[in-house]
Amino acid sequence: MKKITSILLVLFMALLLNACVSRNGFESDESGQRVTDNTAIRAIYDKRELESILSEFVTDVVIARYLGHRVVGGLTEFEFSVSEVVVGQAADTIFVYVAKGVEIGILDDKEEMMYRPGELPLSIGYEYLLPLIRIDSAYSITHEDGFVFVREIVIDLDNPSNSTMFGIPLYRHTNLALNEEISREEIIAHVYELTKDNVARLPTIRSNAMEDIVTGSPYVLVIEIVAPRRLAADQIVTDWGLTDLYYVRVLESLKGDSMEEHGMVIQFHANTVFPGERHIVATRPIVEGYNWHEFTSRYSLFHLEQREGILAALANY
Repeated sequence: MKKITSILLVLFMALLLNACVSRNGFESDESGQRVTDNTAIRAIYDKRELESILSEFVTDVVIARYLGHRVVGGLTEFEFSVSEVVVGQAADTIFVYVAKGVEIGILDDKEEMMYRPGELPLSIGYEYLLPLIRIDSAYSITHEDGFVFVREIVIDLDNPSNSTMFGIPLYRHTNLALNEEISREEIIAHVYELTKDNVARLPTIRSNAMEDIVTGSPYVLVIEIVAPRRLAADQIVTDWGLTDLYYVRVLESLKGDSMEEHGMVIQFHANTVFPGERHIVATRPIVEGYNWHEFTSRYSLFHLEQREGILAALANY
């Protein structure tokens, strides 16, 4: 169950960060289905109860005071001052991002309701309980203490009946009685129990030192760039960051399981590698057991001339 949860979480984040979105009009939803829309980027979600959503997707839960929001390119950046960390390791100030110009289709029985992200019931200076997904990516240009909302769930601890999920009253989709009789402590305890055992992924390495990156990465590979799978020019939404996806051939494993001669897909910063080139990369699988890898750091791309230095760093670790 936890492996399925990890796969869903990673696919969800990959959609947000444009790993899977292209100009051909298709994108993946959380169930792996493809959704067609030639006029807007859309994601389709089935109506699900709060309890099942929180136990799958959440990486952090905070009680935070809303400070305001600003537009950054095609994103809306919401700023919060964190009063209490319930689950995770959020900083004192966090930023939660929503893509502008996106439509969300919510399947409610046989009816599809449309919602535009960012239409949140927030008032400046008030506290809210927020289940979040950390933007833990080597490619995103958002703030390092960045998150995305989980189904845009906002829980109003002072007036629980005002809590919403994708603009829908949250009390319609939870086993919890969100009314004036429920205490703040009961709501927090309920959310904590649902999220406390969610499995965290290996965090992105923030250091730019070669020794820190290669010793902290599960894989260090000598690779040859074969052909593009998806280039930055094919991204629809670019505000999260520009990336290229390439098929690569593994020539040598300097660290990690032997991957020689394996075909893989690796995500790179846009316009940094080209077919026929050979490089050294520090990576991790997007999902364990899959040959689709991502960088462990913004600085995970190395020249072949650094091979001896990398081997020395690994030998001394």
